[in-house]
Amino acid sequence: MIKKNLYLCILLVCSLLWAIPSSAQEAQLKAVSFPKPAGFTSLSDNGLWATAEGTNEDDQSRYAYPYLINTETGDLTELWVEADLMKSVQAQDVTNDGKTIVGCYDNKPAYYDLDQKQWISLPSTYAGKATTVTPDGKYIAGWGNTDSFTDGAEGYIEIPLLWEKQSDGTYKSIDVYAELPNFPKTTKLGYNTNQVRIDNISADGNIIAGIINFITPATVCYYVYNKTTQECKYVDNALGNVPSQTFVDESTMSNNGRYLTGMVQVGGGEYISSYLYNTTDNTCTLYNQDSEEQDRGGSTVSNTGVVFACSPAVNPVRYSYVRVGSLWYGIDEILSGRYNMNFYERTGYDYTGTIQDVSDDEKVIVGMAEAKTKGYIIRLPETISEAASHVNPLSAYATSPVSGSKFAKFRQMTLAFSKSAGITSGVKAQLLDQTGKTVREYAITAQTGNKTFAIGGIPQSLNANEEYTIKVPAGAFYLLNDESIKSDEINVKYVGREEAPAKALQVAPADQANVSEISSDHPVQIAFDLSIAVADNAKAYLYKEGQTSPVCDLNIVQSAETVISLYPSLKRYLEKDEKYKVVVNAGSVTDIMGFCPNDEITINYNGAYEPEISSDGSLFADDFNDPSNSMVRYLLYEGDHNKPTSAMQNLGFDTDNTPWNFVIREDENSSDYCAASTSMYNPAGQSDDWMSLPRLSIENGDYYLSFDAQSYRTVKSDRLKVMILEDDAVYSNFTKELYNKFKANGKVIYDEQLTPGASEEGLSGDWTHVEKSLHDYAGKNVYIAFVNENNDQSIVFIDNVKVYYKGDFNFVPNVQTMQVNQTSTTVGAVVQVTSDKSYNSISATLTSADGTFKSTYTDTPSQPITSANTYSFTFPDKLPLTVGEENQYTISIDLGGTVYSQNGTISNLAFETTKHVVIEESTGQQCPNCPQGILAIENLENLYGDQIIPVAIHSSVIGTDQFAYEDYNSYFGITAQPTGVVNRIDSLYAPMYVDANQQYRFDSPEGNNTFYDITQRELNNFAIADVTIDKAVYDKNSGNVQIAGNVNYAMNMTSLNHNIAFVVLEDGLTGPQKNNLYAFDQSILGDFGKGGKYGSSIVVITFNDVARKVANDNFAGESGIIPVSVTAGQPVAFNKVFSMPENVTNWDNAKIVVMLLDANTERVINAARLKFSAGTTGIENATSSNDAISISTEDGMIYVNGGNELHVTVYDISGSAINQANSTTGSVKVSTGGKKGLFIVKATNDNTNVVKKVMVK
Repeated sequence: MIKKNLYLCILLVCSLLWAIPSSAQEAQLKAVSFPKPAGFTSLSDNGLWATAEGTNEDDQSRYAYPYLINTETGDLTELWVEADLMKSVQAQDVTNDGKTIVGCYDNKPAYYDLDQKQWISLPSTYAGKATTVTPDGKYIAGWGNTDSFTDGAEGYIEIPLLWEKQSDGTYKSIDVYAELPNFPKTTKLGYNTNQVRIDNISADGNIIAGIINFITPATVCYYVYNKTTQECKYVDNALGNVPSQTFVDESTMSNNGRYLTGMVQVGGGEYISSYLYNTTDNTCTLYNQDSEEQDRGGSTVSNTGVVFACSPAVNPVRYSYVRVGSLWYGIDEILSGRYNMNFYERTGYDYTGTIQDVSDDEKVIVGMAEAKTKGYIIRLPETISEAASHVNPLSAYATSPVSGSKFAKFRQMTLAFSKSAGITSGVKAQLLDQTGKTVREYAITAQTGNKTFAIGGIPQSLNANEEYTIKVPAGAFYLLNDESIKSDEINVKYVGREEAPAKALQVAPADQANVSEISSDHPVQIAFDLSIAVADNAKAYLYKEGQTSPVCDLNIVQSAETVISLYPSLKRYLEKDEKYKVVVNAGSVTDIMGFCPNDEITINYNGAYEPEISSDGSLFADDFNDPSNSMVRYLLYEGDHNKPTSAMQNLGFDTDNTPWNFVIREDENSSDYCAASTSMYNPAGQSDDWMSLPRLSIENGDYYLSFDAQSYRTVKSDRLKVMILEDDAVYSNFTKELYNKFKANGKVIYDEQLTPGASEEGLSGDWTHVEKSLHDYAGKNVYIAFVNENNDQSIVFIDNVKVYYKGDFNFVPNVQTMQVNQTSTTVGAVVQVTSDKSYNSISATLTSADGTFKSTYTDTPSQPITSANTYSFTFPDKLPLTVGEENQYTISIDLGGTVYSQNGTISNLAFETTKHVVIEESTGQQCPNCPQGILAIENLENLYGDQIIPVAIHSSVIGTDQFAYEDYNSYFGITAQPTGVVNRIDSLYAPMYVDANQQYRFDSPEGNNTFYDITQRELNNFAIADVTIDKAVYDKNSGNVQIAGNVNYAMNMTSLNHNIAFVVLEDGLTGPQKNNLYAFDQSILGDFGKGGKYGSSIVVITFNDVARKVANDNFAGESGIIPVSVTAGQPVAFNKVFSMPENVTNWDNAKIVVMLLDANTERVINAARLKFSAGTTGIENATSSNDAISISTEDGMIYVNGGNELHVTVYDISGSAINQANSTTGSVKVSTGGKKGLFIVKATNDNTNVVKKVMVK
């Protein structure tokens, strides 16, 4: 992955540095995703056909899944039927006409006749396989073996096998040792091991290559036999002067039989190198001179001796290379440098893997990015050697700072090549001003590894907004492996900037936003006005309002060229109704040269985190299993400031900040946390550590406190004290004032010595459960504190703290919580008695949050209110509502003198919105249950039409998937298919419910398990905003897509933290799909069920709604589009331009999904979908030049001439305006800020409008 990332960086910087001939654009790169776990084994000599095979998914000891692949179309033909999977079946090679595929069937040598569509056994008395066939099918070769190791290795025999095609089309076995004189029987040392294989045969059948003694690597021996000369040569004998215990460990032959390559174990395994062996003159070249060659194994070789190799040699995660002349080129490097083709973007793979085979003409190549499933086919308009010859290895480089960066002073630039280079003696680089005058010369020095070089020295101030160039003269660098290859002139453009502090341009979440958490998943991001660097002494903190000590330190990580991300090591919640600020110290961020340090940056946030309300009506409940959550829920006080022992420090206790520790668990594999406080100090001392619940209102005498407790050491006497303080004041921190109140007025409700239970070593099973009535505090506001005042004892542990109502009745409000443009609404309640009591009267009040409205209900029913039936009522007065606001209310009910209250909220929308439900489902072609997802979505679309927006996230969770988007799937952490999220609610749901009798249904008995269940629930409420897409166009000229539209809120809202995500989908994709529904005769299963159109175990179907790309891979959405405050009915516009995803195969079948997300909860608020159409991405189509206005480029500048009142705007290819200029003289010179590449210039004068694409070099 390191290589990929480095090379992508180089591509990003240098994609326009290579000259790409138009004829070279004919190159093709096709990803091949095998439906079964298989990989390429061979390529026909003419490059038209390929073979593949794998191992049985249910029995790894059996070969299975032989394929024939048409390399021109990518079509796969399965060379097996279901019954064949009980046998071992292989496909090893194929003839030029694609009609004879050799391999094995039922563990015996065989060939597949494509015309007859069946496997035909070759004459042999042995098990084994056919490994190779001549392109005309005249000869087939391979080897046979005894069934088992009867007496260890000595009893195992391998026999070389050769067959010749007869005039009737059958094959006759040739007795190799009888008819081929001197065919080898012994190793290079003369040992006869009775183990000889044939692995390769030349196109004319004259050269045979293979292996002797395969099962003993140290004595393995590779041979080449010439039928004409009747000579046998051993490849090892041609290695020459090499360290002892060096041997050939793998070998493969070119189609014409002239060359071999493979792996050599040098020095008994000290390292691995590739080699090139010439069969005509028995010479061998070992490629082990460069350190990079010393872990590189040959994988195939062309007819001209071009070696393909992979590195690391035996690591499944590896990259492919080709040796042309004296140089190694990465396959990715050639594709990019010659054809402007990004291998990783085109295929979606992370590695180039291994080249398996190459055609006679060296223009067709097949490879595997990974050992199984992820293959690719490359078809070139020229040989790979010719392609490589057009790539100057020193034309691919990356610079830091990147070209176009702005800074006040130039200090140093680094230049990184992909290959080792040297510096030409005496050469220097120049810093030029915009007139071309040399400002200063700089030395060039090599950094570690001979690939990275520094250019710099004395800092040079730059004039603001003026362009400068670092010029490195042609020939300044030479390739170490071939000094004749020199670098071209290198020019890197920079722009001067005033020497002023780095300025924050954008903050996300925005200042004054409502924020529930700051974490690595939800960082604070700051974008600056220049390319930045993070200083060594950088510091950032999170503060709570009114506190001088920070809540925590924040890590500062540079996440983009101009962006830093801030987050704590441990997730921190920001409590609702509390104010916070993030402070970045002055000098933490500089320009990329280390100058222009920032002034202090302060960002203010309103806490938005609210602990989830317990479903049983608890006032407070905490199991401590989310330590970050627990940490902010309690008020903590450190009264002793004693130093914990080293053992306690190892648990996370310290002197000042952990009176109670929330990250204690039984062992590192446990997810069951608790809270703990220690009194183990050095020197010994007494604890004074407090942990208080926030202020709670105990409405009546039916509330209880419960918790679990235990201690640590048996020989110690740890006590736990619990105190209650009656106080109406609201404290957000445990202040000294609150401490003094507890000391003076607090009441002890629990003071007991704890026990460690049965064991000191563990926590589970040793808890003591405590429950205390809060009856005495009915009608009071209280603080409840857990206190550790032990002196030189051990540890007290607390878990499962809960304050809950356990009364004689309960109720639920009866009101519509979301309404549209109403001035008032009816409110009622449903009461349920939960005890054996009966009540003869009831009274209730309804009040508005501001206290301006009150309605009273009283009743003496004819029948007592008991648990036998519920009691429902409606308040006599309607609750006034404000349009576009959240309207809060309180219902209080009095039964028998016990009062119980609940608060509620009614959202009163300004207009009726249209709710859409987004279902993001993880699915896979190898997942046999995944057709359930197709059926579930079809059912929902039939019911709700366009209100359903499905997103099919294909992933290789189960086997491989040709449409896999693994990063998207990993974002949700989905490991089981088919499952998905509905509007990103924090649970995974199934598409269908299956009962114990294997009966399928779309809903579940519980009503909360399936897509249908949750979709129905989501559609019961309006969304708070509409999302509208006005424009979704793709522009093949610019290579971009543009999405424009708006979000119209139906509520007045402040302190928002909302993001927008953009997802490109594609319909009409075809491919195989496993299906385990074919055996079930149930109508609900439709075409996938028994007797249906797709009623078989593997079917080819059309996939729709396939996720192809999330813009910028921002799965959590993009911030900065939605402002902090919005007004109902005033739409917020968005306009997103990004690169066209290369994996979209047909843009006429593509569509965009735009999701409005709550950044605090990540839930979908609403969404919209629109089909793409062809168009231009925000800029008029480029037209030819008009005589009245001429546009040209020279020396990195754009020149426009023509007419009076000339107005010029320059756009980059994303459609963003980067510069403007006006002139009354008819002549304008416009800078692109040092950037190179394609730009669009729009020029207008009195009567002419011209738009032209130009290339700035």
